[in-house]
Amino acid sequence: MRNRKLLLIVLIIVQLAVPVYMIAKYEHILNEGKSYFFKIAPVDPYDPFRGKYLTIRVLEESITVDNSKDYHSGELVYLELDTSEKFAKIKNVYKFEPEGSKDYIKASVRYVSISKLYFKFTFDRYFMEESKAPKAEKIYFDALRDTLKNSYIEVNSKDGDAIIKELYISEKPIKEYFK
Repeated sequence: MRNRKLLLIVLIIVQLAVPVYMIAKYEHILNEGKSYFFKIAPVDPYDPFRGKYLTIRVLEESITVDNSKDYHSGELVYLELDTSEKFAKIKNVYKFEPEGSKDYIKASVRYVSISKLYFKFTFDRYFMEESKAPKAEKIYFDALRDTLKNSYIEVNSKDGDAIIKELYISEKPIKEYFK
């Protein structure tokens, strides 16, 4: 009986520790990580299973390579980023963490074509307050249809782990549309 209580206490501690660890990890990336900007593209807005967040698709999602046969769908890769301009671009892809470069993010190979690799990023959802999500979704999709409005995301990365810090519509954080 005593062992069951101890086991129950350990399980409760583990169940509480996992979300606390995830929150602390994301907060650490937001506060200590390096920022990158990615242009975004429209996606299908209708998905009843996704809930109250915006689905984000990064425009720069592929790279041409000579050795595409060495990669397979779902494989974890490291993308070295070219940050010489405002918007980050994929410079190289590696199977292992690139040495000597601090500008990289983790991604997975979405699919492989003859000479191109397409990636799935870990940051494809922008969460926000549930009551503001429908209006934000309308602002977001209207902006993506209007090519004159510059829409992009700011992503923070630390040790390859990356999360969205902010969504910008016409150079303005989407949160400012609700003030």
